[in-house]
Amino acid sequence: MDADMQGMMMRFYKGVFTRGETWYTSTIKSLIMSAVENEAQYNKEQKEEIYYIIKKLHDDSLEPYELIIETQIGLVLVMCQTYITRVISQVNYFYKDYEFAFKTTVSKIDSSKRALLASYGPQIKGVNYRSIEIIDALANYFKHHEEWGGNYRFLKGNEKRTAEIVSSVGGNLGLSLWYSRNLSKCTEKLGVRSMENLSLLLKIVDDWKLDIGKSITELGLE
Repeated sequence: MDADMQGMMMRFYKGVFTRGETWYTSTIKSLIMSAVENEAQYNKEQKEEIYYIIKKLHDDSLEPYELIIETQIGLVLVMCQTYITRVISQVNYFYKDYEFAFKTTVSKIDSSKRALLASYGPQIKGVNYRSIEIIDALANYFKHHEEWGGNYRFLKGNEKRTAEIVSSVGGNLGLSLWYSRNLSKCTEKLGVRSMENLSLLLKIVDDWKLDIGKSITELGLE
């Protein structure tokens, strides 16, 4: 591969590991806006409790605002998890492309998912997990909690690890998603105080990716 192609490849990967992900930002924007509206409505109806009760009694199909908000947080977490998967793939492709382009073998960082999640990005104070591990676990919890049916004590393997991480940041796995509001409570540990700053979850993934990029010697990002 000639020098021009080598340069093009390096510019591409340097961009990958130094820019935030705008596509995911624009995709979850509508979810965040809707979550903000539902949170505001929930807060309003909490102040007007009688109206809230009457509305529930006269509309059996009404979804509780708590459940709607939890679902919207869950969808944002799954989008973040998809972004995580993409980053892991880009790390592995970088090494393959680099060795092919420069006809050399390099010393690689551990690019397994477990290692990348456990080694980069900030760690939550008082918890033995990093922010990115918590996002990934909460996304898994949202996708699979209904399969568990509250029987989390019998989980094994990755599901057991997911339950341990969610519990470590305040999740009550014995209750339903609606009643426990686990996603709201657990993402608060990540800095999400209200739906208006739900995009902080995406920033955590961005920062994790930038941290990984700095550890890849060949990119020269330090």
